[in-house]
Amino acid sequence: GGVGRFLGGVDDDVVVVVVVVVFLESSPPLLLVVVVVVVEAQDQNHYRVLGVPREATTADIKAAFRRQAREKHPDKTFQKKCKGRKSRCAARLNDEFAKLSTAYE
Repeated sequence: GGVGRFLGGVDDDVVVVVVVVVFLESSPPLLLVVVVVVVEAQDQNHYRVLGVPREATTADIKAAFRRQAREKHPDKTFQKKCKGRKSRCAARLNDEFAKLSTAYE
């Protein structure tokens, strides 16, 4: 997504705020850069993870979960996505599936 593309791998659930303050009256001028990283609460993103609107019915949510679970289950996608990069890739697939499962709960 947008933030992830800009910062190279940062998840879209993360908001990054950069504050730059310059103290011109100090000698030499002092530059202070503050980076604030805010991770949105997971429960606010469950609908997005499942790909359904907030107004989705229970049946819509269940159908979306089952469809994505079939597509994203690590046992099903491992061979296709993890050619040669087994441990790191498997961990990523497990994380993605865990996020999907948490969203459904």
